Amino acid sequence: MEKQVNIFLGGSIISQWNTCCFLPNAQNINLGISKITTNELMKNYSDILNKMKNKGNIEHIVLYIGSNDVTRNRKEGQIVNNINEFIQFLHKTIKNVKIIFIAILKSPGRTLNEIKKIDYINQKLRQLMKNYNNLYFYNFNRQLASHNNYQSDNTHLSSIGYARLTHCLKHVLNK
Repeated sequence: MEKQVNIFLGGSIISQWNTCCFLPNAQNINLGISKITTNELMKNYSDILNKMKNKGNIEHIVLYIGSNDVTRNRKEGQIVNNINEFIQFLHKTIKNVKIIFIAILKSPGRTLNEIKKIDYINQKLRQLMKNYNNLYFYNFNRQLASHNNYQSDNTHLSSIGYARLTHCLKHVLNK
């Protein structure tokens, strides 16, 4: 029997995550790209995901995206629309996969204006994602609120933060 496959997509939070040992009985493929924005999702992922679509053992896609858009002061509505379009693509391309969307993190380095923007985007995405089957929205901001969960840049997760995120997400994936 083939191992289940978990695919991780998104920006530097994903690319810096040591997902190879995430679930020992699964093949974990980390396709994170530092600095990626929501309007770059299709350009960067469509070819590789189209090639992988016939693999019947893809169990989960873990997606974390939007943080770089907030940093670059992109419009909230456009961020939500770009994510929605990508999720539609995922549903059409890889059938019956469970998509786990991790809410945009409110890291300590964020300005008050960015926090408000993140709250708005996360709220809109939570509402939007109720319209999809096999799509789950998880907000781990409360679990990652402590400064020791972040590196000295106050943006990227520390090893403690990744351990906490991994612990939270393992519970989600094992449901």
